[in-house]
Amino acid sequence: MIATLLRLAALPFLLAAAPGESPVTQSEAPMVARQAVERRLKDDGPLRFSEMTVRVSQKMPGYVVCGTVYLRNGSVERFFVVTPGSFAVLERDGAGLVAKYWRLNGC
Repeated sequence: MIATLLRLAALPFLLAAAPGESPVTQSEAPMVARQAVERRLKDDGPLRFSEMTVRVSQKMPGYVVCGTVYLRNGSVERFFVVTPGSFAVLERDGAGLVAKYWRLNGC
């Protein structure tokens, strides 16, 4: 019983110490960010990326990537990605959400 309780108590530390994704280097961060954005925008055709900024995250391990992507239909979408991670936040996700992340991370 005590051994089981000790294992359960150690579980949060084990999960925190063994994240699911491997670390990403600063040089890999733009590629990882592009892949995350491409997954989100896969139905919008060929994408052209510009103005990508990579910064060391001040709030979590890894990097933040901010940038702009031009869609096939001529529209422009700003994005924010945290690496390691695989999810891009886009302007279409909510009014001011990307602007807030950009402001908080110095993009």
